[in-house]
Amino acid sequence: MAAQKKGHIQIFAKNIRGTANGGILEESKYTKNISGGRHIQNGLAGGINNDVNKGRHSVEVTRVKTIECLDDFEEGSANDGSDVNKKEGILYGKTYRFKVKEYTNGEPRNQNSIRWAIEYIDPETGRKTENILTNKDYRGIELNVSFTSHECCGGNLEVRAYIENSEIEGKLPVFMHNRFRWFDRKVLEDQVEQRRDKPYLADQNDTPTCGMAAILYILAKKDFEKYKNFVLMLHRTGIGICNNYKIDVDESKHLLEMNPVTNTKYPSNPNKMPYADWIPFSCMRDKENELKDFDGENDEVFDGSTLPRELSKLMRNVLNFTSVIDNTNVVFTKGALPWDGEDSSSREVAKMQELYLDGYTVCMLINANMLSNKKSGVFTPIEHWIVFEGVIGGTITPDVYDFEVFTWGEIRKVIINPSVFSTNFYGYVYGK
Repeated sequence: MAAQKKGHIQIFAKNIRGTANGGILEESKYTKNISGGRHIQNGLAGGINNDVNKGRHSVEVTRVKTIECLDDFEEGSANDGSDVNKKEGILYGKTYRFKVKEYTNGEPRNQNSIRWAIEYIDPETGRKTENILTNKDYRGIELNVSFTSHECCGGNLEVRAYIENSEIEGKLPVFMHNRFRWFDRKVLEDQVEQRRDKPYLADQNDTPTCGMAAILYILAKKDFEKYKNFVLMLHRTGIGICNNYKIDVDESKHLLEMNPVTNTKYPSNPNKMPYADWIPFSCMRDKENELKDFDGENDEVFDGSTLPRELSKLMRNVLNFTSVIDNTNVVFTKGALPWDGEDSSSREVAKMQELYLDGYTVCMLINANMLSNKKSGVFTPIEHWIVFEGVIGGTITPDVYDFEVFTWGEIRKVIINPSVFSTNFYGYVYGK
């Protein structure tokens, strides 16, 4: 904006202000003497003054030209799909100091005439919002501000300092990292989108979060848009909401420090655990833990175990199931004890098939030996949740059970005899 003048002002005038276009014009402390004509000393008898016989100065307005951040920005993912490139940005919840660096015509006499604003673009909608900081504490040459708006996470911002017009004066573009700043957003979005047609890709890798994998697999299968929104918002803002379930990572801030590129304990057996799985599984597991933090690392065995009551709760809250029934044992297997009867295993398979055909989701609690067709002992521990996906061909035979299940990122065929089944089977939780 072109500088504006307010006539000729006498040299002794102080802190003169004028208005233009509804804004306040500030006089620079630097002035010029542009009085014309020949000047002689006033007060002499017979003295002569020409057209203007007083020394005059013009007031030349000043504007904010540039601003700077006095604090270092932090590194995070460049979110370009490379998974390794980095870029600098600001962090949610941290306070940064910004300061006016240059003016168009010197410092204003009244530094409180400098105002500040922040413009940001919502990454989800593309909508621009300018937040003019109206509090008196936000006036002056320097701004201390803490960025606590979740809407700004993962987006581009512009910090502005101005005297009259925020659109054309001092601006400093900054990027605000996603809450999980080390997880490449482009990689995550691609993984999430793959689950639109292949929800079974959910994979807990070598973490004990199979219960969470089962829940997120079912969610992506039944309502992909809710699944997508839950995972992506959790990554960007640190808050994930699905039906009656809410996660806020402010209660699990230790998870935000995970760097899947540099941390040797990031689950990678045999390949790196998908970001679309690590983020929600770890957050859900940590939320459900009552005594100990869950860090999502590859050496946690018992910190991630999901009990039947927890799975039932997640079915109700995350999946919004109104009918949930727990039919599990957590000490003894079902079907291996004398009082179970010889045909108890076939009855269990038949019952799961009946529930499956009736629209129920059936989550089986097993020892993983079942998936390898290995018989286990009576006291083999429970260790794994899988999702029952129906008897192959729809017919149950007495000597061989063949059915499909979701487990470890795939739909797997299970073909086993009754003894293998009964020594690895601890029941199921079902709901709809």
